[in-house]
Amino acid sequence: MKTINYKYELDKKKNRKHNCPKCNKSKVFTRYIHKTTGHEAGEAFGVCSRKESCRYRKYPNSINDSAIDFVFDINKQLKKKELKFLSKSEYKAKLYRDFDTNYLIDFMYNHLGVQNTDMIINDYKLGTGRNGSCLFPYFDHLNNLVTYKTVFYKRNGKRRHDLEYNALLDNNRDKHPIPLFGIHLIHKYPDLPIGIVEGEKTAGIMRYYNPYILWLAAGSSTWLNPSKLYPIRGRTIYLFPDVGQYENWYNIMQKIKDRYPTIDIDISQECELWHSQLLIDKGDDIADYYLKAYKWSHERQKIERQEIIPINSL
Repeated sequence: MKTINYKYELDKKKNRKHNCPKCNKSKVFTRYIHKTTGHEAGEAFGVCSRKESCRYRKYPNSINDSAIDFVFDINKQLKKKELKFLSKSEYKAKLYRDFDTNYLIDFMYNHLGVQNTDMIINDYKLGTGRNGSCLFPYFDHLNNLVTYKTVFYKRNGKRRHDLEYNALLDNNRDKHPIPLFGIHLIHKYPDLPIGIVEGEKTAGIMRYYNPYILWLAAGSSTWLNPSKLYPIRGRTIYLFPDVGQYENWYNIMQKIKDRYPTIDIDISQECELWHSQLLIDKGDDIADYYLKAYKWSHERQKIERQEIIPINSL
């Protein structure tokens, strides 16, 4: 039987120790990860540190191993091509430092405050492009720049539909799958549960309204899939679909559970509830509700943040 040779190495991060699948002792098992992608080979593949009493060690190199589905999945992602990422320096060179021309950033300054907006800009590495567009960079979980999206907004913070936004996805789509927007932050905030929304703007705004959740974005209602959740499958995850997308995302959640049987994931019906109460419109999202319900002010900033945390209708 043909052996598939992939290059793996033991995860060097000390804070990522797991239960041993043989002796079941906690925080003694180091898993193998793919050198190129950083993905774990599977829960069964690694080395137990209890060398005298347990001696468990399994390397993911045989076609008979249960990780073969993972190996094939990685092979599909790489498509037998070397991964090539966008240059961070070239991305920075495209940025315009004048946020006054960026209507979305200006909207956030007015509604969230300058300090809070600057925190969002720095975390998600937002930028301003040509003609005042907002740039949303997509970094993977290893902080490689995969692509970025260019979107134009009106002064009210809504996307302009009279202009085609230039999403530079095809430049790298065949070389690397598009990750969740903001997933590079999982190492900066390792203990936060994760909330996944549809739009990048929503993730940024909710970063202010509920800082006790790490907010990521699928980028589109149709871009959410099980493969994108692989790097965060060990975290607690909440899905927050836009109004009208609950059934679609619920079905996706079932596929995610089928792929990762032990994943801790749930889905919120808040937007559907608020829409039924005529508080938000069809197509709105969780950030639209919070922007309408809680007006930002310097005097009441801390009080308002306490009032809306935590989200409790999951």
